[in-house]
Amino acid sequence: MMTALCLGLAALVLRWVTTERENLRTDGAAPVSAATTEVVEEGDVPFSLTLSASARKVEILDVAGEMLWQKQDENLVRVQGSLARLPETLVLRVSWKDPSAPRFFAKMVIDPPGRDSLTHVFDAPGELDDLWELP
Repeated sequence: MMTALCLGLAALVLRWVTTERENLRTDGAAPVSAATTEVVEEGDVPFSLTLSASARKVEILDVAGEMLWQKQDENLVRVQGSLARLPETLVLRVSWKDPSAPRFFAKMVIDPPGRDSLTHVFDAPGELDDLWELP
């Protein structure tokens, strides 16, 4: 019985994390329009990133440390942009505006031209600094 309850709870959390949400606020304030869009040029790889809380800085790098994309703002929640290239492995770094929450999530969707979309959910108890080995 307890195992079924835990599995049900895990399924609900996973669904919550992977569901599209627009500027979710838990402090009762009105949503802040935090989306940023960069021009997608030919050869670029578009992506979107949905964060579980407001971030002040987001960086996407390759494993060698080369910066592929970055954005600084006080209210980053949903970000859209493009990468000049798609590395085999990418690193996502997120610095949260208020790091007091017990756990943070980031859902990244990459739409490489001519391929199926790639989706990954990052999670961490504090600042995100995680890698994703792309298929």
